[in-house]
Amino acid sequence: MENTPQIKESDSENSSVSSLDLMVEIYSIFNKRLKFLLSSFIFLVVCLVTYSLVVEESYRASVLINHAESNQNGLSTFSSQLGGLSSLAGFNISPEESKKNVNIATIKSRVFLEDFINSSEITGELLSGSSYTATSAPDWFLYKTLRNTLNIQEDLKTGLVTLSVDWKNPEIAADWANKLVSHINNKSRLQDIEEAKLNISFLEKEIQKTKLTEVQNLMYDIMQKQTEKMMLANVKKEYAFKIINPAYPPELRFYPKRTLMVIVGTILGSIGLVFIVFFFEFLNRFKKKIG
Repeated sequence: MENTPQIKESDSENSSVSSLDLMVEIYSIFNKRLKFLLSSFIFLVVCLVTYSLVVEESYRASVLINHAESNQNGLSTFSSQLGGLSSLAGFNISPEESKKNVNIATIKSRVFLEDFINSSEITGELLSGSSYTATSAPDWFLYKTLRNTLNIQEDLKTGLVTLSVDWKNPEIAADWANKLVSHINNKSRLQDIEEAKLNISFLEKEIQKTKLTEVQNLMYDIMQKQTEKMMLANVKKEYAFKIINPAYPPELRFYPKRTLMVIVGTILGSIGLVFIVFFFEFLNRFKKKIG
């Protein structure tokens, strides 16, 4: 029992000596590789600064939009009246949130973006800086280039959607962002008009087949809703999305963030250099032991 304090004190001294030896060992390793560390660090910083200066700048133009709910109100009413007959008529009634998600997914789709490229005649601008020409560029390359510039974010609290376009020319970025919203509005509007025409045509044929007055009245009511939908689509320009704040040419670049790029790159690069130094030191000592 009397020797216990002495044993603890001895362990404490051994631990202190071990920690001190470790610090001395680390210092000696760094001191031996000091020239390599300094030269590599300077080279790393110069490369990061050079890259941040020569990398192509891009500007982000954003348009704030809200899903146009009014064009679906008639559908919600007629959906509750239609019930099981809606599937028979061949048209789907989606909830409001689902309709918004469909429109957002449509904007990101290849079919929509390729149609936008062709209708807006932006092939030449998309190919600037590439080895393709307007005649040789494949459709997938044009779609991929435009898709990579597009960013869509939804605020879950307010339901507002921000559509952004990143491009090297701020005026073009703002123009594309606004035109994309106009294009989805027009595409959605024309699609609903075509669907309403088909539904009305189908219902007219079904009315002629049935002799039941109640069923005929129900179908006439559905036809009225479809006619209202078609009329609304013909007169309403902001059909899928309503523009809250249009996109304007940004004055400040979005990328690169040069200061952040250099700081983060320097930190990560320094960690890598320290790892390399210890790794080579381990290899040298391992070779000596097995040699």
